[in-house]
Amino acid sequence: MSKKIPTFKNEDEERNFWSTHDVTEYTTRKERWKKVEFIDARPKKKMISIRIDPVIKNSIESVAKLKGIGYQTLISMWLKEKILEEKKNFRKLKV
Repeated sequence: MSKKIPTFKNEDEERNFWSTHDVTEYTTRKERWKKVEFIDARPKKKMISIRIDPVIKNSIESVAKLKGIGYQTLISMWLKEKILEEKKNFRKLKV
């Protein structure tokens, strides 16, 4: 038998309640629950190794820190941007 969910005066009261209670004790029809499995749909990434001047690496790390992201993520973003730019330029030359 499930417990009855109390009536809350405001969101703070409800938030406090759920932070200390288990929602499964307040739900009905548990027999209808289904187990779900989540898959990681993010594209798989390939690790590479490149040699880079320490000054350049430090500069990239500084920029990444200012942006609040990892330096490897920033390098990947810059590579994608440059590839798109080159593709656009290449199409312009062919026309």
